[in-house]
Amino acid sequence: MKIDHIAVQVDDIYEACEWYYTNFRANVLYFDKTWAILEFDNVKLALTLPEKHPNHFAIEVELENYPLLEFKEHRDGSKFYYFEDPWGNCLELINYGRTSENNS
Repeated sequence: MKIDHIAVQVDDIYEACEWYYTNFRANVLYFDKTWAILEFDNVKLALTLPEKHPNHFAIEVELENYPLLEFKEHRDGSKFYYFEDPWGNCLELINYGRTSENNS
């Protein structure tokens, strides 16, 4: 398993994309008015509006390892499940429809 991304809330997606690119040269993979995904060398950073997604980190998993969970679908087709750990931290389990051999 690997951490796929960390999501943080921002007030302005475009402004935040510019800031992370200017200061860290993060590669902007996608953005619109409600969220963006930026790529660093070792992890992706999701920027979200507060009313769209909670602050969280996502772990890429294989769906068959979680048969009792009801995964939902993001607009990009990925499957996800949000929950909290015992300390109240929000986590997302995410699957892109590829096997662990292809996870990079």
